[in-house]
Formats: sequence, structure tokens, C-alpha cells
Amino acid sequence: MRRAILVTALCLAAGMAWVEARAAAPKEEFLVTEQLAAAIREAAPAAPLVKPAAARKVLVYGRWPTHPESVACCFVAMEAIGRKTGAFEAVASGDPAVFEPESLRQFDAVVMNNTHERFPMLPLDFDELDKAAQEAALAREEIRKKSLLDFVAGGKGIVGVHGAVAGGVRWPEYLELLNGAYGGHFTEEVWVKSVEPEHPLCAPLGGRSFDVTDEIYMFKEPHDAAKARLLMSLDLEKMADPGRNPEKYYPVSWVREYGKGRVFYCSLGHFASAYTTPEVLLHYLAGIQFAIGDLEADASLPTKGEAAGTLDVYFLDMMGGASTLIVTPLGESVLIDTGSREPSSPVHRDAERILRAARLAGLRQIDFLVTTHFHSDHFGGIHELTRRIPVKKFLDKGHLPPEKESQREPFQRLYQLYREATGGKVEPLGPGDDLPLRNDPTGKLPPLRLHCVAAEMRIEGFEGDVDAAVPGFEIRPADESDNARSIALVLSYGRFELFAGGDITWNVEHHLAVPENRVGEVDVYQVTHHGLDQSNNPVLLKALAPSVCIAMNGPRKGIQPNTLLALGELPSVEAIYAIHYNTQYGDEGNPPLDFIANGKDPDKARFVKLSVRPDEGTFTVGIDVDGPRRTYHIE
Repeated sequence: MRRAILVTALCLAAGMAWVEARAAAPKEEFLVTEQLAAAIREAAPAAPLVKPAAARKVLVYGRWPTHPESVACCFVAMEAIGRKTGAFEAVASGDPAVFEPESLRQFDAVVMNNTHERFPMLPLDFDELDKAAQEAALAREEIRKKSLLDFVAGGKGIVGVHGAVAGGVRWPEYLELLNGAYGGHFTEEVWVKSVEPEHPLCAPLGGRSFDVTDEIYMFKEPHDAAKARLLMSLDLEKMADPGRNPEKYYPVSWVREYGKGRVFYCSLGHFASAYTTPEVLLHYLAGIQFAIGDLEADASLPTKGEAAGTLDVYFLDMMGGASTLIVTPLGESVLIDTGSREPSSPVHRDAERILRAARLAGLRQIDFLVTTHFHSDHFGGIHELTRRIPVKKFLDKGHLPPEKESQREPFQRLYQLYREATGGKVEPLGPGDDLPLRNDPTGKLPPLRLHCVAAEMRIEGFEGDVDAAVPGFEIRPADESDNARSIALVLSYGRFELFAGGDITWNVEHHLAVPENRVGEVDVYQVTHHGLDQSNNPVLLKALAPSVCIAMNGPRKGIQPNTLLALGELPSVEAIYAIHYNTQYGDEGNPPLDFIANGKDPDKARFVKLSVRPDEGTFTVGIDVDGPRRTYHIE
């Protein structure tokens, strides 16, 4: 028979400090075999990721009421990590009195070890106390809860291990601190990947995915992807989708800022097998050294590109409408179009999707809102959106649609909402105009420009009739809709360029390219008019010569066959992305599924995100916050 020892004895034998009080005596303790303890110690990293700035002390707080295996193995793992690396001294406790302000101040960080309890700050024998003692305990509970929140907000750190988000249901501020609450789980062998392989908390893994058998958490409110920086998620390229989240969103770990302090949470750590997986313990070491303050790492949202000089562009799912969110390196925002507000769709659907992207980008306002033209799938969502987030400046092309469209009741109804949303304060944007975006005053970042090349069928550098015949070229019958009158824009950042033509149609496109290329070659082409064949003139496509094409199409709207063929035949094109799989055309009539934001599920509401790093000469294109990302060179 293998010998087994109590975890308290194991911690003491290993040199781990144990703070204990009679009121916190565990009701049941998990028996850790010496063989298991040795395996955990073997899996622990042997050296710190950075040298500690001073002797560090970390409180590891946990008790046994619900998850004794998780708690016991975590105590052993934290002791082993601290002792082997010298990064910190682990002090274990199950006594909530340790959170008294005068006690807590001795620590640099707190590890909440599977505190899967409704009342983690009350003594375990609370129900056995008389009324007076219970009232006293409740009074101390409030002091201790505030003490922990103040501890972190004041500049210290907290680490949540697995079940740390499954307790504290009567303590919403704690769940807000950790950015999540337990929302169910499943158990299986999974693959875990780094979402940001170069982030200091992920870099030690060398970009490698790893497999582990554990209880995998789902999360509910207050979990919000817009309030934390995602580090690790399930790797759906190496495993089947568990089918538990329609958006395929399976976060595993994240960091965030809380006041002056630091928060790290990782959902791995239910079974002993997690604590014998070296990659898991290495990630916890990184998280603890980050929480302590020794490992410097960015806990802000990755879309805030000011420090890194990153330009981010979100191509949003408007179910066949259009909305593009640009976040500049200096934190300004430009929203191009606002999707739909159609009777056949939920009134607030598109506004909600825009708001989600804005939250992910860390935005509190939209600085510029450009309406390219007045079709319902481009400006219908503006009224609801402006009720939920401030907009500083509105721009459009300065003219109503042609009379046959502007006299229709649906347009008049939506335009009234548009006037209410804008307050009638809209500036015109025409060919040759630039949006007044801020550039880096130090000159360290490349110049940024958002430039209008066409609007109201007027083209920068062309004075003629766009519908007049041109010998040797196909000029189509005049487009009498507002599509042809769309605003067309060129976004440039250093050598990088992106063309976004709204819904301009064939004849306008022709004169952007012939007799001279008035746009120039670009790196990214936002596929015009959702990929419909009445636009996407091959003459312009060849002149643009993009490396990457991104289409904001719908489940039955675009990319149409001729357009997909024309894009695919361009020698410059390396990839074609789409928001939706068009069910009319089958697999051969769509880009590969890995390049379709929502795959074959039209209701996932996922976006395509572009990030430009001119200092590296590259840009990345990825699917939502946790999908595959690919890197391309700026040409």
C-alpha cells in the first residue's frame, strides 16, 4: 500500500509556513500520497522568470469544504514553486483572520486557492456559533473583504486558481475583481494555447500548445472579455469544439488591472493532473511573479495600441450590413457605418455588436462616426448606438439619396432617427478631405491618415462624368441608387494602406483606376459592397493589388461568384476573409472555413480584426479575440 500523508503535514515537512486557527480547522483533508507530492514538485519550475526585487511573501488561502483534492494539490504546488525558484515564500492559511488589515499587509500577493465557498471570509464553523458570535463574525467579514480589495487596489496582487471564481456569491465586488463567476464546466483532455505568445506571462511556454486533463470552466457575469487581457484559451485547431459556447469562446487565463494592483486568473487546477503538468505550473509562476510586481507585463487591453504603436481595425458582423471600427495608435476611434435597424431583426442587435468591439478596444467614446451612404444596412443602427456611447463628431457625404430613395417611408423613418442621433450636427466629407486624426507629436510613430477619395460620385483627380462611355472598357448603365454615391476611404499608417470603398459601384470604381491609379496599391482591401458583383470592378481590383481581402458579407449576401473569382485570380492576394459562409454557394463558393469569422453558424457574431505593426513591417489578421491569427508582410 502506498503511504499517504495529510497535506498540512506535507506543507510543514517541506518548509511551507502554515497559519491556522481553530475556527478554520478543515472538516475534511485530502490525503496526498508521497508519490503524488513528488510528481507535483518535479513539475514545478526550477528557476524564477525574473529575479525577485526583494524577499517576497505570498499568502495562499484555501480550505477543504468542497474541493479537497484541488485545495491540497494547490498548496503543495505553490510551496514547490516558491521553494524551487526562490521567487517567493508561500504562506498557507485557512483562517479568514489572515485578511485583517494588519495581517494582510505583510504579503506581496494573495493566491485564492480554489475558494469554492459561498462565504470564504467566514469561519468554517460559523453555523455552530451562537448568535452573538455570528454577528461578530459577520462584522469581521465585512472588514476582511474590504481589506482584500484595498490590498489589491493599493498596489499589491491577487491570483485566482480555478474555483476561486466559484465562491463569494454574496460578494459581487470580489467576482468583479477576478472578472468572472463560475458558469458551468465540462471535464476532458483539452489543448491549451497562448493567445498572445509573446506576452511575458505566455512567452515562457515558447508558443507551444499543451494538453491537460482537467475540469474546464465556463464563465458568466460579471465575466467580460472587454475588462481583461486574455492570455490563454482552448486550442480548437488541435481539438474538437466542445460545443459549450456558440461563439467558440473558451478563455483559460487572463490578467487585468485593479486600481494600482494586478490580477491574474487561471481556470486550470481542479484535478491533481493539472498540478503535475509542467506548463500549468510554469504559467502559475508567471502569474504569481506578475501579481507580486516582479514580472513586468501589460495588463491593459491588447487593442490599446499607443505604447506598441499598433493600429487596430475591427470588421464587424452586421449580418450582411457594414460597420468598421478603427482604433488609432494614439487611442482615437473612427466608426465607419453602424449596420442595421431593420424590423425583421432585433432592434439593438447591431448596436450591441458595435458596443462589444468598442468595449474590447477599451473605448469610452467614438471620436468620429462616418456614414458612407444612406442605406439601412449602413446607418440604421446609429440611433441606438448613440444612446449607449458618446460620439464626438459625425460626418457624412452631405447629400440625401436620390429622390426615388429619399421619398420612401423606410428611409424617412430612419433618417429622422439619424437626425435625432446626430442632433443635426454633421460635417460633410468629400474627395480630397482628411479626417483630423492625431499623429504622434514625437514623430516616433509613422504618419497616420484617413483620406477620402470619392463621395457623391465625385472622384479625387477626376472631373468628368463617371457614367460616360470609355472606349475599350465596360461601363455599365448609371447606378441611380445611393450606393454609387458612397464615401470611399484610404487608411494609411506608414507604408501600410487599406481601401474601404463603402458600396461604390462599377463605374465609380473604374475611374479610381483608369486612366491612372488614383488610389495606388494597398495591403488590405475591404471588399466593396459586401462582395456583390455590381461592384468589385476587376480594373480597380488589379490596380489595388491587395495582399488580403476582407468581406463584410451575410449568410445569403455576398461574396458573389464573379467577385470571389476575380479576387482569387489576383496574383497579389494571399488570403480572402469573410464574416459569413454564404449558404447559397457551398464550400467551393466561399473562402476556406478557417478564414470565415462565423464558420457555418450565422449567429456567433464574431468579427475579423486587423492589427498593424509598422515597426515590424507586418500586420496580423485574426478571428475575434481567440481565433486563429495570421501574419502578413506590408508590401
